[in-house]
Amino acid sequence: MADLSNITCATFDAMPESEQRAFVIGVANGRGMTSGLFEAYAGAAEDMAGSPAEREAVASAYRTIRGMMEPLLTIDAASLLNGVRAACRRPELRDRLVIEALASVHLEASRALREFREQSGG
Repeated sequence: MADLSNITCATFDAMPESEQRAFVIGVANGRGMTSGLFEAYAGAAEDMAGSPAEREAVASAYRTIRGMMEPLLTIDAASLLNGVRAACRRPELRDRLVIEALASVHLEASRALREFREQSGG
């Protein structure tokens, strides 16, 4: 089995389905831990802020990033697997790391969703 911590989309595509699933389950389990660490770091940054304005800037940045992460944090493992597979099929992402490809596609989807909400007035 390849080193699953740092693989490209091309490597992911070449893996047997069982290894693809194991990789995605690892990502799914790790996202909760990462989210918790991010929240703790944001809280620590707020505590270290030198002024109320700086504290609010940190809190605002945290809310923005958390809002962008939320769909990825709540997506089920099967949908996450499908998303990784779809991202890795894109020719421009074949040589990128799987996590980078997923993040790239997720950011595109977040932008599109935001634009849709802005256009629809809600």
